Amino acid sequence: MDFDGMVTYLIVEQQALEELSFKLEEERLILIAGRHRFLDRATAEVEFAAAALTAIGQTRATLLREAADSLGLPLDASLRQIAEAAPTSAARLRLQAMRQTMRKTMETISDTTAQNRQLLARGLAATMDALALLGTSTSYDASGTAHRGTDRPALIDARV
Repeated sequence: MDFDGMVTYLIVEQQALEELSFKLEEERLILIAGRHRFLDRATAEVEFAAAALTAIGQTRATLLREAADSLGLPLDASLRQIAEAAPTSAARLRLQAMRQTMRKTMETISDTTAQNRQLLARGLAATMDALALLGTSTSYDASGTAHRGTDRPALIDARV
C-alpha cells in the first residue's frame, strides 16, 4: 500500500473540508450582516462544496479499505486504526497528523453549521412574529392544514 499516496489524498480531502468551512463562514457572515439577497448564492456554494466533499470521501473510503486490507485490519477500519498499524513510523506520524487536522476542521464546520442554523431560526422567528403583528401569519393544525391568520387592519406608526 502506498501510504504517501494516501496522505496526499487526505490533503486533497482536507482542502475540500477547508473550502466547505470557508463557504459556511461566508454564509454565516451574510446572515449576521442581514444581506439576505446573497443567501441563496451562499447556500448554493455550500451545497456545491459539500457535494464535492462527498465525492472525495467516497474515494477516501476506497483507499482506507485497501489500506486496511493490506495491513490485515478489518475492511471498515478507521483512519486512526490504519495510522496506528502503519508499517513505518513516518507513515504513522503523517497519517495521525492528517487525522488531527481533519478532525479540527470538522469541529469548525460543525460549530459554524450550528451557528448558521441558530441564525436562520432566529430570522424565521422574527419573520413569523412580524407577520403575526400584521395579521398575515399562517399556522397549521394537527392534520397539517394551513390556516391563515385573521385579516384585520394594521396600524403602523411611521414615527417609530
